[in-house]
Amino acid sequence: MPVAGGPAVRIVDGESAAGPISISADGSRLAYLTNVCGANDQVDLVLRDAAGALLRRWAVGPALSAARAITASLSPNGRAIAVTLFDELDPVGVRLLDVAHDAAVGDGRLIQAPDPGCKPVNALFQPGTGRLVMVERCLPKDPRTDSTPPRFTLVSVDPVSGRLLARGFAFDDHSGADLDVTTMDFDRSGRYLLYAVGSADPADSQVARPQTGTWRYGGGRPVRVADDRRSSGGERITSIGPTW
Repeated sequence: MPVAGGPAVRIVDGESAAGPISISADGSRLAYLTNVCGANDQVDLVLRDAAGALLRRWAVGPALSAARAITASLSPNGRAIAVTLFDELDPVGVRLLDVAHDAAVGDGRLIQAPDPGCKPVNALFQPGTGRLVMVERCLPKDPRTDSTPPRFTLVSVDPVSGRLLARGFAFDDHSGADLDVTTMDFDRSGRYLLYAVGSADPADSQVARPQTGTWRYGGGRPVRVADDRRSSGGERITSIGPTW
């Protein structure tokens, strides 16, 4: 659909994206996750061209035991896809798929968080740099004896070696383990990042916390985007999947 308005054109029929759609920097390729109709817990990673023609499809879910994919991000040249994987609710890591050669998601190179005891919960490529930017979540070694809250940190790594290149914002989850960074999206320049922090408990989502909601980050202190509103019944509504 044109940004300035006009009719929408359907490019894919009979398939819906389960989450954000990643677009390569040149606009030639689309990548997204989709729930397979009729297959329990089956999620596919799909790669299409800009006109909607299918280029590749990878099975995610039962093919990787209990693993499931949360987000997918295309590299600037569209030749690689970073897929954030979870085992049930536990982060596994990021698989970096070569779209021309990897036949299965499990063939992709596994990239872990650079800090010990931490796991990536979201990842995407940064335009203009080719860096892989991840949000890692670090839990205390023993939650029964350690009162340190879980901590989220933005890190940039080399997608080839996994080497740490830079750090960004960080915040604590004082709820214990309730918050998550649900989506991230860079503007075209790669300078500014929009990210959403959500709460897993629906009841808690009705109470505004300092961390929840939509945030903009360009270095320094993140700025909260005031996009919350209230429904006619007084329930708090926070944007899902903010994008540039």
